[in-house]
Amino acid sequence: MLIVLGLPTLVVVGGYVAAEYIIDGSGEAAAHLKPGSRVAWAVIAGGTTALLLIVGHAVNGELFGALIDGRNRYSLARLQLAGWTVLVLSCWLAIVIARIAGDFELDVALKVGIPAPVVAALGLSVGSFALSTGIKDAKRQRTVAPAVPQKLR
Repeated sequence: MLIVLGLPTLVVVGGYVAAEYIIDGSGEAAAHLKPGSRVAWAVIAGGTTALLLIVGHAVNGELFGALIDGRNRYSLARLQLAGWTVLVLSCWLAIVIARIAGDFELDVALKVGIPAPVVAALGLSVGSFALSTGIKDAKRQRTVAPAVPQKLR
C-alpha cells in the first residue's frame, strides 16, 4: 500500500515544488509560472509514471514490476531510482516544452539548469541501486561449505 501511494505522492509533491524554480533563458529565476505549466508537468509526470508501470508489467507481469528485483521482492533502491528519475525527467521535459511554447529558441529552451542537490539525490539513488545490486549478486554467487557433523564421543 505504501508503494501504491508513495511513488505518485513523491512525484506530485516534488514536481509542484520544483515547478516554482523554472529558470528562464537568462539564468534568472522566473518571477511567475505560466498558467498551464503545472498542468503540463502533471500530465507529463502522469504519462512517465504510466510508462514506468506499463514497462514493469511487461517485464514482470505485475503493475509495479519495475520495482521488483531478481529475488522477486520489492526493492527500495529501485523505488528511489524510479521516483527520482520520473520527477527529474518530467520536470525537465515540462520546462523544455513550456519554453518552446513561450517562443524560446531551441538551443536556449534545452539549457535547463538542474539544481546541484537534485543531481546529488539522483546520483545517490543510482549509486545505492548499483551497490545493492552488486551486494545481492555477490551473495548469490557465494557458496557455503556444508557443515561436517562431529562424531559423538
